[in-house]
This record gives sequence, structure tokens and C-alpha cells, in this order.
Amino acid sequence: MIDGGRAFLHPIYIEDMIEAFLLCTRQAGAIGRSYNIAGSLPVTVHTLAQTIAHAQHLTLPRKSIPLWLARLAAATFALLPGIGGSEKAPLTHSRIDFLTHSRIYDISRAQRELGFIPTTALDVGIHQTTAWYQAHAYL
Repeated sequence: MIDGGRAFLHPIYIEDMIEAFLLCTRQAGAIGRSYNIAGSLPVTVHTLAQTIAHAQHLTLPRKSIPLWLARLAAATFALLPGIGGSEKAPLTHSRIDFLTHSRIYDISRAQRELGFIPTTALDVGIHQTTAWYQAHAYL
């Protein structure tokens, strides 16, 4: 966890995303339009991580890496031969940005114009996703 996991993300379960895509194909007025598609509620990175840990019957560590230390580590990894500038680094500036900048989307246009309503709760979606990964030996 970096910086307490305070940034907000707006996850969506794959079946809700597919439903949004299908709704777009059924609405002639959707052609040429742009829609934000996201789950019903944004959640913090910490809440998302807790939900994933719970679905796997794990306990999330209580400690958090301060942002300044994470940036220092990323800068150090970037200088190491064989790691620097590659995706091999365990922590990069782009990963830090992803985990510390909020992304919240307004889905009201999709709701209004397409009738889109995300129906899968975060815990249900994470549980189903974890089960799928386990069934396919990815976890």
C-alpha cells in the first residue's frame, strides 16, 4: 500500500462492462457518442485491496509505504543495471502514479442514454473474479 491507499478507483465487473457494450449496440443514438463506463461506486485503493485480500482469505498488511519513500525506491530501481527503464522493476513511477491518483468517472450519460446500470457489487465481482483466476490456475 502506498500513501495509505487513499486514491479512488472506479472498478467495474466484466459482466457489467459487457452489458454496457451491448447496450451501445442496441441504441442507434450511441453511434459516435462517448460514454464513461464504470461500476456503481468508486472505492479507495485500500478498500479494493482489502476486498481482494478478503476474497482470498488473506489479511492485508497494516503498514503503508510513504509516498516519498515509494518515489525514492522507484528512482533507485530506475538506475539499477538490468532493471532501469524496464517493467522488471518492482516499483516504477507509472505504477506509483496509478496507485496514488484518483480516477472517478461520471456515468450519468450512459445511465440516461443507454439505460446502463452496473449491478455487480464490488465484493461479489472480486469474489467471482478470484474464483475464475483460481479455476484457471492463475492464483
